[in-house]
Amino acid sequence: MKQVCYTVGLFLIVSCTQAQEKWGLYNVSMHYGVSSITKKMNTTGFVFSWDAAVRKDQHMLGAEYETATNMRIAGNRYAVDQINLLYGRNLLKTRDFVLAGFAGTGFYRQSYKPIGSDEKWTSETAIGLKLKLAAQYPVYKQLHVSLNPNLTLNFSSTYFSLLAGLSYRF
Repeated sequence: MKQVCYTVGLFLIVSCTQAQEKWGLYNVSMHYGVSSITKKMNTTGFVFSWDAAVRKDQHMLGAEYETATNMRIAGNRYAVDQINLLYGRNLLKTRDFVLAGFAGTGFYRQSYKPIGSDEKWTSETAIGLKLKLAAQYPVYKQLHVSLNPNLTLNFSSTYFSLLAGLSYRF
Protein backbone atom coordinates (compact mmCIF):
# COMPACT_ATOMS: atom_id res chain seq x y z
CA MET A 1 0.00 0.00 0.00
CA LYS A 2 2.88 2.34 0.80
CA GLN A 3 4.34 1.81 -2.68
CA VAL A 4 0.97 2.59 -4.26
CA CYS A 5 0.80 5.91 -2.33
CA TYR A 6 4.33 6.84 -3.45
CA THR A 7 3.62 5.94 -7.07
CA VAL A 8 0.29 7.78 -7.22
CA GLY A 9 1.74 10.85 -5.52
CA LEU A 10 4.73 11.02 -7.82
CA PHE A 11 2.48 10.53 -10.84
CA LEU A 12 0.14 13.35 -9.75
CA ILE A 13 2.92 15.83 -9.11
CA VAL A 14 4.75 15.01 -12.37
CA SER A 15 1.49 15.06 -14.37
CA CYS A 16 0.46 18.39 -12.94
CA THR A 17 3.82 20.01 -13.55
CA GLN A 18 3.93 18.73 -17.15
CA ALA A 19 0.32 19.56 -18.06
CA GLN A 20 -0.31 22.20 -20.70
CA GLU A 21 -1.72 24.51 -18.09
CA LYS A 22 1.03 26.21 -16.16
CA TRP A 23 1.55 24.61 -12.78
CA GLY A 24 4.41 26.25 -10.96
CA LEU A 25 6.39 25.60 -7.83
CA TYR A 26 4.67 27.62 -5.10
CA ASN A 27 6.76 27.06 -1.99
CA VAL A 28 9.12 24.83 -0.05
CA SER A 29 9.10 24.76 3.74
CA MET A 30 10.91 23.34 6.71
CA HIS A 31 9.33 23.31 10.18
CA TYR A 32 10.02 22.29 13.78
CA GLY A 33 7.42 21.93 16.49
CA VAL A 34 5.60 19.80 19.02
CA SER A 35 3.33 16.83 18.51
CA SER A 36 0.74 14.95 20.50
CA ILE A 37 -0.56 11.45 19.95
CA THR A 38 -3.67 9.99 21.55
CA LYS A 39 -5.49 6.68 21.83
CA LYS A 40 -3.07 3.99 23.01
CA MET A 41 -0.42 6.47 24.17
CA ASN A 42 -1.09 9.95 25.42
CA THR A 43 2.28 11.59 24.91
CA THR A 44 3.93 14.71 23.57
CA GLY A 45 7.04 15.04 21.44
CA PHE A 46 9.16 16.95 18.97
CA VAL A 47 8.44 17.00 15.26
CA PHE A 48 10.30 18.00 12.09
CA SER A 49 8.73 18.35 8.64
CA TRP A 50 9.49 19.27 5.05
CA ASP A 51 6.96 20.13 2.39
CA ALA A 52 6.65 21.47 -1.12
CA ALA A 53 3.66 22.66 -3.11
CA VAL A 54 2.87 23.45 -6.73
CA ARG A 55 0.12 25.87 -7.69
CA LYS A 56 -2.14 26.76 -10.59
CA ASP A 57 -4.56 29.63 -10.04
CA GLN A 58 -6.18 28.94 -6.64
CA HIS A 59 -5.38 25.21 -6.61
CA MET A 60 -2.35 23.81 -4.79
CA LEU A 61 -0.97 20.27 -4.66
CA GLY A 62 1.55 19.46 -1.98
CA ALA A 63 3.75 16.66 -0.72
CA GLU A 64 4.88 16.50 2.88
CA TYR A 65 7.11 14.34 5.07
CA GLU A 66 6.84 14.57 8.85
CA THR A 67 8.77 12.70 11.54
CA ALA A 68 8.32 12.91 15.32
CA THR A 69 9.71 11.43 18.50
CA ASN A 70 8.58 11.83 22.10
CA MET A 71 9.95 13.65 25.14
CA ARG A 72 9.83 10.51 27.36
CA ILE A 73 7.33 11.93 29.84
CA ALA A 74 4.51 9.47 29.33
CA GLY A 75 6.13 6.13 30.08
CA ASN A 76 6.54 5.22 26.40
CA ARG A 77 9.01 5.97 23.67
CA TYR A 78 7.44 6.55 20.30
CA ALA A 79 8.23 7.57 16.77
CA VAL A 80 5.89 8.71 14.02
CA ASP A 81 6.60 9.02 10.31
CA GLN A 82 4.10 10.14 7.71
CA ILE A 83 4.12 11.00 4.03
CA ASN A 84 1.10 12.90 2.72
CA LEU A 85 -0.28 14.20 -0.56
CA LEU A 86 -2.39 17.31 -0.04
CA TYR A 87 -4.77 19.53 -1.95
CA GLY A 88 -5.10 23.12 -0.79
CA ARG A 89 -6.43 26.59 -1.44
CA ASN A 90 -5.75 30.03 -0.07
CA LEU A 91 -8.47 30.87 2.43
CA LEU A 92 -7.26 34.41 3.11
CA LYS A 93 -4.65 36.38 1.21
CA THR A 94 -3.53 39.93 1.86
CA ARG A 95 -0.33 41.77 1.05
CA ASP A 96 1.24 40.78 4.37
CA PHE A 97 -0.48 37.53 5.31
CA VAL A 98 -1.58 34.24 3.72
CA LEU A 99 -3.76 31.56 5.30
CA ALA A 100 -4.09 28.34 3.32
CA GLY A 101 -6.05 25.19 4.08
CA PHE A 102 -5.00 21.71 2.99
CA ALA A 103 -6.58 18.26 3.13
CA GLY A 104 -5.20 14.99 1.90
CA THR A 105 -4.20 11.46 2.61
CA GLY A 106 -1.04 9.51 3.08
CA PHE A 107 0.92 6.76 4.75
CA TYR A 108 1.17 6.92 8.56
CA ARG A 109 3.45 4.75 10.73
CA GLN A 110 3.83 4.87 14.49
CA SER A 111 6.19 2.80 16.61
CA TYR A 112 6.27 2.63 20.38
CA LYS A 113 7.93 0.82 23.26
CA PRO A 114 7.46 1.08 27.05
CA ILE A 115 10.43 2.81 28.73
CA GLY A 116 12.56 0.55 30.86
CA SER A 117 11.32 -2.69 29.33
CA ASP A 118 12.95 -5.27 27.14
CA GLU A 119 9.95 -5.42 24.83
CA LYS A 120 10.53 -4.92 21.12
CA TRP A 121 9.22 -1.88 19.31
CA THR A 122 5.59 -2.25 18.25
CA SER A 123 4.73 -0.67 14.91
CA GLU A 124 1.37 0.15 13.37
CA THR A 125 0.74 1.49 9.89
CA ALA A 126 -2.37 3.12 8.51
CA ILE A 127 -3.70 5.37 5.80
CA GLY A 128 -4.40 8.73 7.40
CA LEU A 129 -6.58 11.73 6.63
CA LYS A 130 -4.49 14.89 7.05
CA LEU A 131 -5.93 18.36 7.72
CA LYS A 132 -3.58 21.34 7.78
CA LEU A 133 -3.67 25.11 8.06
CA ALA A 134 -0.67 27.15 6.93
CA ALA A 135 -0.37 30.77 8.09
CA GLN A 136 2.50 32.69 6.49
CA TYR A 137 3.88 36.15 7.18
CA PRO A 138 6.68 37.63 5.03
CA VAL A 139 9.95 38.54 6.75
CA TYR A 140 12.25 39.18 3.76
CA LYS A 141 11.28 39.24 0.09
CA GLN A 142 10.12 35.66 -0.63
CA LEU A 143 11.01 34.25 2.79
CA HIS A 144 8.07 33.73 5.13
CA VAL A 145 7.65 32.71 8.76
CA SER A 146 4.90 30.14 9.03
CA LEU A 147 2.75 28.53 11.69
CA ASN A 148 1.04 25.24 10.82
CA PRO A 149 -1.42 23.32 13.00
CA ASN A 150 -1.91 19.77 11.63
CA LEU A 151 -4.29 16.95 12.46
CA THR A 152 -3.99 13.37 11.19
CA LEU A 153 -6.89 10.98 11.72
CA ASN A 154 -6.57 7.23 11.20
CA PHE A 155 -7.63 3.93 12.76
CA SER A 156 -4.40 3.67 14.74
CA SER A 157 -4.55 6.98 16.64
CA THR A 158 -5.19 10.70 16.42
CA TYR A 159 -2.05 12.74 15.83
CA PHE A 160 -1.72 16.52 16.25
CA SER A 161 1.29 18.72 15.55
CA LEU A 162 1.93 22.44 15.82
CA LEU A 163 4.81 23.57 13.65
CA ALA A 164 6.69 26.82 13.16
CA GLY A 165 9.30 27.39 10.51
CA LEU A 166 10.38 29.05 7.31
CA SER A 167 8.81 28.93 3.88
CA TYR A 168 10.31 30.14 0.64
CA ARG A 169 7.72 31.16 -1.93
CA PHE A 170 8.54 31.29 -5.63
